[in-house]
Amino acid sequence: LALHDDPRYSLSDETGLIEGLGMVYVHIPVQFDAPTEDDLLAFFQAMEMYKGKKIHIHCAANMRVTAFLGLYLMVKQGQAESNAFESMRSVWEPNDVWSSFISSMVTKYAQGAPADAKKRRA
Repeated sequence: LALHDDPRYSLSDETGLIEGLGMVYVHIPVQFDAPTEDDLLAFFQAMEMYKGKKIHIHCAANMRVTAFLGLYLMVKQGQAESNAFESMRSVWEPNDVWSSFISSMVTKYAQGAPADAKKRRA
Protein backbone atom coordinates (compact mmCIF):
# COMPACT_ATOMS: atom_id res chain seq x y z
CA LEU A 1 0.00 0.00 0.00
CA ALA A 2 1.38 3.39 -0.96
CA LEU A 3 -0.25 6.46 0.58
CA HIS A 4 1.83 9.28 -0.86
CA ASP A 5 0.49 11.60 -3.56
CA ASP A 6 3.79 12.76 -5.07
CA PRO A 7 5.67 10.74 -7.72
CA ARG A 8 8.98 12.04 -6.35
CA TYR A 9 8.55 9.54 -3.54
CA SER A 10 8.07 6.52 -5.82
CA LEU A 11 10.43 4.34 -7.74
CA SER A 12 10.26 5.04 -11.47
CA ASP A 13 8.20 1.88 -12.10
CA GLU A 14 7.07 1.11 -8.58
CA THR A 15 3.91 -0.70 -9.68
CA GLY A 16 5.79 -2.89 -12.16
CA LEU A 17 8.60 -3.66 -9.73
CA ILE A 18 6.23 -4.64 -6.94
CA GLU A 19 3.99 -6.74 -9.18
CA GLY A 20 7.10 -8.31 -10.74
CA LEU A 21 7.94 -9.67 -7.29
CA GLY A 22 4.55 -11.35 -7.09
CA MET A 23 3.01 -8.78 -4.79
CA VAL A 24 -0.10 -6.66 -5.22
CA TYR A 25 0.40 -2.89 -5.41
CA VAL A 26 -2.31 -0.60 -4.05
CA HIS A 27 -1.89 3.16 -4.37
CA ILE A 28 -4.12 5.49 -2.37
CA PRO A 29 -2.93 9.04 -3.14
CA VAL A 30 -3.53 10.88 0.13
CA GLN A 31 -2.82 14.61 -0.02
CA PHE A 32 -0.80 15.41 3.07
CA ASP A 33 -2.53 18.75 3.62
CA ALA A 34 -6.02 17.38 2.99
CA PRO A 35 -6.64 13.77 4.07
CA THR A 36 -10.23 12.66 3.47
CA GLU A 37 -12.62 10.15 4.92
CA ASP A 38 -12.76 8.45 1.51
CA ASP A 39 -8.96 8.03 1.66
CA LEU A 40 -9.27 6.39 5.06
CA LEU A 41 -12.10 4.12 3.96
CA ALA A 42 -10.10 3.03 0.90
CA PHE A 43 -7.24 2.20 3.29
CA PHE A 44 -9.59 0.22 5.54
CA GLN A 45 -10.91 -1.66 2.52
CA ALA A 46 -7.40 -2.54 1.31
CA MET A 47 -6.32 -3.65 4.78
CA GLU A 48 -9.40 -5.85 5.13
CA MET A 49 -8.95 -7.27 1.63
CA TYR A 50 -5.44 -8.45 2.48
CA LYS A 51 -6.08 -9.29 6.13
CA GLY A 52 -3.95 -12.21 7.29
CA LYS A 53 -1.33 -11.57 4.61
CA LYS A 54 1.95 -9.68 4.83
CA ILE A 55 1.35 -6.02 4.00
CA HIS A 56 3.96 -3.34 3.44
CA ILE A 57 2.60 0.20 3.81
CA HIS A 58 4.60 3.29 2.93
CA CYS A 59 4.34 6.99 2.25
CA ALA A 60 6.94 9.73 1.92
CA ALA A 61 7.79 10.20 5.60
CA ASN A 62 5.78 7.60 7.57
CA MET A 63 3.27 10.22 8.71
CA ARG A 64 0.18 9.33 6.66
CA VAL A 65 0.91 5.65 7.20
CA THR A 66 1.15 5.84 10.98
CA ALA A 67 -1.99 7.98 11.26
CA PHE A 68 -4.05 5.69 9.02
CA LEU A 69 -2.66 2.57 10.69
CA GLY A 70 -3.51 3.98 14.12
CA LEU A 71 -7.08 4.62 13.00
CA TYR A 72 -7.30 1.12 11.53
CA LEU A 73 -5.99 -0.51 14.71
CA MET A 74 -8.45 1.45 16.81
CA VAL A 75 -11.56 1.24 14.62
CA LYS A 76 -11.18 -2.19 13.02
CA GLN A 77 -9.20 -4.07 15.65
CA GLY A 78 -10.52 -2.40 18.80
CA GLN A 79 -7.18 -1.28 20.21
CA ALA A 80 -7.10 1.48 22.80
CA GLU A 81 -6.21 4.88 21.38
CA SER A 82 -2.95 5.04 23.37
CA ASN A 83 -1.76 1.73 21.88
CA ALA A 84 -3.13 2.26 18.36
CA PHE A 85 -1.23 5.51 17.85
CA GLU A 86 2.01 4.52 19.60
CA SER A 87 3.95 4.12 16.34
CA MET A 88 2.61 7.45 15.07
CA ARG A 89 3.77 9.28 18.16
CA SER A 90 7.24 7.74 17.80
CA VAL A 91 7.51 9.29 14.31
CA TRP A 92 5.70 12.62 14.55
CA GLU A 93 3.22 14.79 16.40
CA PRO A 94 0.33 15.52 14.01
CA ASN A 95 -0.15 19.10 12.85
CA ASP A 96 -3.54 20.84 13.10
CA VAL A 97 -4.86 19.31 9.85
CA TRP A 98 -4.04 15.78 10.92
CA SER A 99 -5.05 16.25 14.56
CA SER A 100 -8.45 17.45 13.41
CA PHE A 101 -8.79 14.64 10.87
CA ILE A 102 -7.80 11.93 13.36
CA SER A 103 -10.09 13.35 16.02
CA SER A 104 -13.08 13.51 13.68
CA MET A 105 -12.50 9.96 12.42
CA VAL A 106 -12.09 8.62 15.96
CA THR A 107 -15.31 10.37 17.00
CA LYS A 108 -17.21 9.06 14.00
CA TYR A 109 -15.95 5.49 13.78
CA ALA A 110 -14.86 4.55 17.27
CA GLN A 111 -18.40 5.27 18.44
CA GLY A 112 -19.99 2.56 16.33
CA ALA A 113 -20.50 4.17 12.91
CA PRO A 114 -19.91 1.59 10.19
CA ALA A 115 -16.41 1.87 8.74
CA ASP A 116 -17.21 -0.03 5.57
CA ALA A 117 -15.48 1.30 2.49
CA LYS A 118 -17.49 -0.89 0.12
CA LYS A 119 -20.78 0.65 1.22
CA ARG A 120 -19.34 4.16 1.20
CA ARG A 121 -17.83 3.85 -2.29
CA ALA A 122 -20.79 2.03 -3.89
